[in-house]
Amino acid sequence: MKKVTIHTDGACLGNPGPGGWAAILEYGSVAKEFVGGEIATTNNRMEMQAAIEALTQLKEPCEVDLHTDSEYLRDGITKWIRTWKARGWKKKVKNKELWLRLDEVSSRHTVTWRWVRGHSGEPKNERCDLFATAEADRQKNSHTPEQLAAALTLFVQKRVQTPEEPEPVADSAQGTLIPN
Repeated sequence: MKKVTIHTDGACLGNPGPGGWAAILEYGSVAKEFVGGEIATTNNRMEMQAAIEALTQLKEPCEVDLHTDSEYLRDGITKWIRTWKARGWKKKVKNKELWLRLDEVSSRHTVTWRWVRGHSGEPKNERCDLFATAEADRQKNSHTPEQLAAALTLFVQKRVQTPEEPEPVADSAQGTLIPN
């Protein structure tokens, strides 16, 4: 099985607001960088999208070390998703469609999810942050204020129409985040 290292990050100007994601894939001495974004989104959605897009680039099953500065992403895919699946996704789960997609694309590979502290000087994380933030800026600057406002309104309306589970809260006994 090929060994691949992936670094990801997401960014959002406002939360929600224009957002960007970035990923760096490394296989041996070859590195590829990928960037994308949305006009209206959240930071958590961009963190997830970065991982989804990176894993989708892999054309065959691989052993993957995926580095993220998002505890939401790491804990969601390594811990919370088991509960959601065991319960048949009966409770509303925030970003459910992305969790389902991430579960699908990650299941093709052997993924080790590694958390890195954001803005701590880790070069690949900093590079992804730079790209994701630049893409969020590009999304903001390539649309009129009216387009941005309309997209944000539509994004918020969609979330209100499908109420979802609140963000995870801290479990003080274990010092971890758990879904409500």
